[in-house]
Amino acid sequence: MFKISKLYLAILIVTFMAISPAYAEVKELGDVGEGNIKAGSLEIHPFVSVQGTYSDNIYQSYDEDKSVGGEIIEQESDFYTTVSPGIQFLLPIDNHSLQIGGRADIYNYSDFSENDHTDAIVGGILDLNLACDLWIKVSDFYSKTQVNRRWKEILDPVAEELYDERPYDSNDFTVKTKYSPLDNWAVSAWFDYAYDRYDEDQDALASDYDRSLVGGSLIYSITSKIDIFAEYNFSQVNYEYTDTYDNRNSMAYAGLEFDPTAKLNGYLKLGLANKDYTEFDVDYDTFSVLADLGYMISPYNVLELKAFRAIEEDIDYNVPLTKTDLSLSYRHIFAQNTKVALNTKIGYGSLIHEEEITIDSVTDEREDTKLYGGVGVDYKIQKWLILGADYAYVNNDSNFKTYDYTENRGTVGVTASF
Repeated sequence: MFKISKLYLAILIVTFMAISPAYAEVKELGDVGEGNIKAGSLEIHPFVSVQGTYSDNIYQSYDEDKSVGGEIIEQESDFYTTVSPGIQFLLPIDNHSLQIGGRADIYNYSDFSENDHTDAIVGGILDLNLACDLWIKVSDFYSKTQVNRRWKEILDPVAEELYDERPYDSNDFTVKTKYSPLDNWAVSAWFDYAYDRYDEDQDALASDYDRSLVGGSLIYSITSKIDIFAEYNFSQVNYEYTDTYDNRNSMAYAGLEFDPTAKLNGYLKLGLANKDYTEFDVDYDTFSVLADLGYMISPYNVLELKAFRAIEEDIDYNVPLTKTDLSLSYRHIFAQNTKVALNTKIGYGSLIHEEEITIDSVTDEREDTKLYGGVGVDYKIQKWLILGADYAYVNNDSNFKTYDYTENRGTVGVTASF
């Protein structure tokens, strides 16, 4: 009879996850709850949330009449519920940890039941803090999700195909390491492999892809809470059934990172991004920004600034676009009752396509600008039970009327996490 150490067992589990098609990352599972359910040293954290949402424009369609397949397209409102159960398992292993979990988001619409669907994600993270100041993180997540319907069901089969949902599977596997050979200096390297696989053949032919990314950074600690770094990433995107839009991407950044416990926390990256299409020898460059900064004005007041600018690909046409998004959030905890918090957010975004597309016999390079904002309140009844309500507004202005819309959305919900 031989013995297997806890650490070796954890490595075997994550290695299985890495080679199994049953895991990948599309969205986070959420924070681990504060409950104390244990089986030995294994922590068990179940959670569930229930939300009710009303939207006056569930398809984010334009407010101009248009006939498609004998149906008139205009804004449609609806009320829908979202039930999100899940569970996470956290196993501390000396200085290491293993986290595995899953969740589902179950959507149910009152009037337009063709929009009912379930998104699901499962996966895990292994953190290894080894001797000689070496840190390794392995994560692997798998999800089943969809591109949502663009319009309600209509009788015309050709037109219906244009507006139908597009379900797909996604996988995201990442390995990241960090090594500190000298005081104040560290090096980091990472590898990421991701893919999308669509259920329907007509969607798969255009959109199935694989992406491999490698990157690294050199880090210098100015103080115990502030690092400066230089970073480089390279990725290769290959479409499964067509090589027309295969491309290579280079991203170089210089930046600052602030300790999560500091008054100013998060990161700021400034640099250049390049997308090079291998088939027709065309490449695009842009100034790139990645930022997620928090500032604790006081224990009761927190500001958060997020900024994003990079080259992406259109989900419908695969053409390159420059995406920009800037948002400012403010959170205020009431001193009279610290269980109650007010949240506000404003933002600006833009999409600028680098190639022409054709919609409704109009050919042009799509340009969108978006203004959005919202306000909400949450009440922490217990440390494991939170009530919340919020309102959000979006105004998307596009030179293609298909993408020109406004939406008002209100949500109330309750979340229990143990």
